[in-house]
Amino acid sequence: MRVTLDRTLFDVQSPPEAVALVDLLSTAVRDLHGHAMLTDPPYLPGQDNGPIDVWLNGRNWHEAQAFRTLLTNGLLTAAGPRSAGVSDSSWPRRWHLAGPLEIRVERRGQSDWRNRVLTLADAVDLLSEPVHLVMENAWTELAFVRHLAGPTNGTTLQALLDRPGRVATHGGGSGEAKKWVEALTENPPTSRTWRRMLRTWVLFDNDAGDLDVRQLSRHAIALIHACESVVAIHGAGLSWVCLRRRELESYMPDSALHAEAPMDRVPFVQKVISWRSDPSWAPLAWALDLKKGLHGDLVESLSQADRTELKNKKIPLQAHMLKPPFAGLSPGDVSILARGLGEKLGEALRATPDRAWTYQFPAEYDRGPADQAPRFLFVQSLFDRM
Repeated sequence: MRVTLDRTLFDVQSPPEAVALVDLLSTAVRDLHGHAMLTDPPYLPGQDNGPIDVWLNGRNWHEAQAFRTLLTNGLLTAAGPRSAGVSDSSWPRRWHLAGPLEIRVERRGQSDWRNRVLTLADAVDLLSEPVHLVMENAWTELAFVRHLAGPTNGTTLQALLDRPGRVATHGGGSGEAKKWVEALTENPPTSRTWRRMLRTWVLFDNDAGDLDVRQLSRHAIALIHACESVVAIHGAGLSWVCLRRRELESYMPDSALHAEAPMDRVPFVQKVISWRSDPSWAPLAWALDLKKGLHGDLVESLSQADRTELKNKKIPLQAHMLKPPFAGLSPGDVSILARGLGEKLGEALRATPDRAWTYQFPAEYDRGPADQAPRFLFVQSLFDRM
């Protein structure tokens, strides 16, 4: 977070203000992922900084040294990687990355949250607010994001997750994720909803549409609309990503599919890998349910009797039983792809220590589709919320 403090705040006017100023700076010092703490006018070591120098000279030496370091490093930290706000060009937006979180702190009667100009007390509460990661399956999705972040950022993310009280995860499926996001649409917004909105990051699967598996699922559309409702009330601030492949497991690299597939599913894996390498077939690979295979995409009109026969393996799966685009597959492809890899992929994704193939996640994500959130900005948007 980038925090700019009005210099006059260091000319402390009351005991509550004195406590809040120390609390704000102390919170910033303790955070593992450094905040950019700036002052207006800028703090310049060795020069006349007016009330800032007077205030620091009145602190305990060790405390003053920590605060001086924080203020000295402010400009350097602020110059680090920062993502710009960017969104999907379609409507409704399938992803929206709100950009870096910047606030200004002034002596004022109440905060102007929409313009990010806060009182000292509200700024302290904002920095103390945990980052809220809203996910359908927090355990698996956190592992996915950590691998996607690469070795350096992934290690930093894990360190943040391990800190007590800094990150709150909210899982339980798309329905529970939608309820959590909807709770931010309280109107008029309060300080609590502003804080939560600014520290919230949402990730969910594309899943499969009712009429064509390449389309968004009803659950994904409902979550997108919930996120858009938050933006309609608060303006920019909430970051969310709907994955453009079907699910987290769809991004597992080819080497992972080879490593985790049982012997009887090797033809399944080979078919998926061959599709991925061909631009004309890649959209089918991205839309395939790797866990359930084609059995996860039966047409709604299929009779219950046929469903029972399929489940009991008394009749073979056929293309006419499937939603588009799989309805056009050859009998051979339907047979190969009928049954997926089950829960092994998710288990491998979460495994400790990491599997050897996890370093290939970024490259696999970058293979597409072209309309997904840019990977660097995707990862950076999470750190911006932190």
